[in-house]
Amino acid sequence: MRSTFTLLLFSFLLIACKKDQTKTETEPEIVNNWKDFKLTDNVKTVSEKSFLLANGQKAKPATENPNSYNTWLEFSPTGSLIHEKKILLEGGLLEETTFINKDKKLLVSQYVSPGKAFTTKYSWDDNGNNTIITRRNPEGVQLEKTLNTFIKNQRVEVRRFDDKDNLIDRNTYVFGSNGKIREEKSFLRETSVQYITTYTYDSNNNLQTEQRLNPDYKKIYTINNKYNDKNLLLQTETLNKDNTLEYSEVRTFDAKGNMTSNRTYDGFADGKILEEFKYDNNNNLIERKEIVNQEIVSHQLYTFDDHNNMIYEKTVGKGNKSATDRKIRYEYDKKGNWIKKTISIDNEPKYVVERTITYYK
Repeated sequence: MRSTFTLLLFSFLLIACKKDQTKTETEPEIVNNWKDFKLTDNVKTVSEKSFLLANGQKAKPATENPNSYNTWLEFSPTGSLIHEKKILLEGGLLEETTFINKDKKLLVSQYVSPGKAFTTKYSWDDNGNNTIITRRNPEGVQLEKTLNTFIKNQRVEVRRFDDKDNLIDRNTYVFGSNGKIREEKSFLRETSVQYITTYTYDSNNNLQTEQRLNPDYKKIYTINNKYNDKNLLLQTETLNKDNTLEYSEVRTFDAKGNMTSNRTYDGFADGKILEEFKYDNNNNLIERKEIVNQEIVSHQLYTFDDHNNMIYEKTVGKGNKSATDRKIRYEYDKKGNWIKKTISIDNEPKYVVERTITYYK
């Protein structure tokens, strides 16, 4: 027999889902996701199909990454991403997602065979807060569920349940006067504390310290952060319970806020890594070096066209040995969106990606 709490919880879920559906249908949020995909305005759908090239001719479906797939996107008239399909090269559906916008999923279906999929449903309240996440198997049976509780749009508790609605664990959050999380407690089931995490902030509300404590409030680790006058993270360091440095990163930035170097120390790997970066006038990354223990182990060079799409990539490894030389040639439609790209590796055309774009009139 189900407990009173479980019955109340199901009632809450039904009400929340119904409220969410009403809001989604009648009051869609206006969010421009076109720019996130480097698309001009007024795009309705975009489909991409990739093929292998043999002697310069289109051959069988294939991608550079053997684990990749073809895609199909649909946008609302205001530019919100509302539908995405990941399609196997042979044509079957791999995954399908519906959205309110790119950052707010409604339903994710992960297919194991035609017509059968694991599903994850997301419900949202009237203020845009994600209140419920429910995952089910292809037969529709619940596998797990997450219930988020908000007070004044601040998430104060997360509860996770198994397939029988038994509580697995929960997290609680306390906020400071700046509106940011001051303390987080992680529980196993209802009352058994696993750890506590405390947070402090500087005068600009940047995260200054993060400290993980055990149930007896004894320190496990501490993370300290430092920022410049533009609120860019200059330095972060992780200290263990004995205040011994285990990990650190020190960064530099140019006048536009682009990171120009990142020096990493990892006490566990006993290594020091330096990354150096350069950018063009449009803030596109055009050069990256990775230096481990004062030896260059990887050096990448990039070139971009007037649409800020990458058209050249070269990677040089240890000993200045060239690893890859990759060129991309784009063809654009009258709206300025690319509709075809040809990928050449070591000067040999290898793949072609064709794009079909429809527009709102």
